[in-house]
Amino acid sequence: VATEKTRYHDTESQLQLLDLDLSLEFHSRGVNMRHLGRVKELVKHPAAMNRLLLEMVVRVFKNELRQQLRDEMGKIKVASEEPYRKLIVNYLNTILRSFEIDEDDKWLCYIVDMVERKFKYTLTEEDKTYLLSAHSAERILLQVANKMGLILSSSVQQALMQKQTGIVIVTKDLQQMAAIATSMSILGLAEGMVCYNEAQAVTKHNK
Repeated sequence: VATEKTRYHDTESQLQLLDLDLSLEFHSRGVNMRHLGRVKELVKHPAAMNRLLLEMVVRVFKNELRQQLRDEMGKIKVASEEPYRKLIVNYLNTILRSFEIDEDDKWLCYIVDMVERKFKYTLTEEDKTYLLSAHSAERILLQVANKMGLILSSSVQQALMQKQTGIVIVTKDLQQMAAIATSMSILGLAEGMVCYNEAQAVTKHNK
């Protein structure tokens, strides 16, 4: 990505990254989001660098959660959101717990590998230190929820914003997931799978 194309070569433009919707900003300038790592290499302001780093990590988690939801579709037997709600809640809790309990750095190594594979960017020691700093998990979780169209309960959102420890999300805290159901056609596919299974059962019975 050419410096003159991204415009992120001076301190003022780098600071603007803190308040921008990065997806809209990149696409409006014809830059694919897979170049996040290359743009980060051009940026020198610490706050802007951390903003780009979090964006990469959030996108890694978002894509993994989407894959888990797709995998779950193949297992469903009833037309219900509940299995997906449980999966999402478990995944969000995994993000919180894994940052708190990562004594052998397995979680960090996983993030490093996923970011490198998706964005061709190798995390620096400063990047790793920032990710393991206090409360980065809360920021990441809130951004993942936002990108996935999830609406969490006000009590959970407040706890995350206040950077409280020991937060546990339960299914009732996931107040809305309409964007997921719409974008991935979860309920439609669930109903289709149910109809298919019923048809298969009828066919076997009539043989």
